Amino acid sequence: WTNTTQMYDTQKISKAKGWTTENHRDPTYPICVLSYKRANKYGRTHLLLTKMKIKHYLFIEPSQRSDYEKWYNPEFCELVVYPYDLSTKNMGGTPGRNFILDWGRQEKGHQRVWMLDDNIKGYLRLYQGQKYQINSPVIFTHIEDYVARYDNVGAVSHNFNPFVREGDFRKCIVKNDKSYSSMLLPTHGEVRFRYKHQEDNLMSIEFIEKGFCNLCFNSVCYDKNTSGQDGGGNRESIYKVESGGDGEGYDERLDYFLCQVRI
Repeated sequence: WTNTTQMYDTQKISKAKGWTTENHRDPTYPICVLSYKRANKYGRTHLLLTKMKIKHYLFIEPSQRSDYEKWYNPEFCELVVYPYDLSTKNMGGTPGRNFILDWGRQEKGHQRVWMLDDNIKGYLRLYQGQKYQINSPVIFTHIEDYVARYDNVGAVSHNFNPFVREGDFRKCIVKNDKSYSSMLLPTHGEVRFRYKHQEDNLMSIEFIEKGFCNLCFNSVCYDKNTSGQDGGGNRESIYKVESGGDGEGYDERLDYFLCQVRI
């Protein structure tokens, strides 16, 4: 069994459907999806959020605007176009992530933003040692409600589904763990993205160094394919995958990360 809390006692968990969208408020903070060359079946996060009827924003490069305009569903999504192609900086997702932080604070006046990768294919609720599909804004709002109690929280994230096995004894929340792919981040600017590789993991470390407490939630886990497996995104530019198998970029990312943490 799992040592997780039931976030909403009045809500019953259905083994067939998990939580639904009924009787739940929308997320407080904007859900921002960092997307690159995925105006197709690999743009899974947009397809998922649209299916769940959750409002979100797709952040894209101007050179790809026409592709996304033909593909995306505007009913629950709004396109936000960068002022220029940030990929020309050759810094992976870092410029786009910082743009989202600035946009959240300066344009929307939010203290935090949700920052999601564009290839998330689902969320799973861990409840009494078992996982159930969850299709509800509670994915985000139960974390927002918890974080609102404190003033020293840094990076916050859902955990990665393969890292949490059914039947394991798990805490609901892990302190000062890694944060990536499905994150709730402060926009105050004390910590910025600065790295070409592993920028989210290194950012998590910087929050801890500055005295903040990071929170990683096992209560709901995100699910996606291994980075670099899906087409688009950083597959060619960062992971350097040309065909099947692993690209040279995986070793490069590991060496880069080890070098940074040693510094």
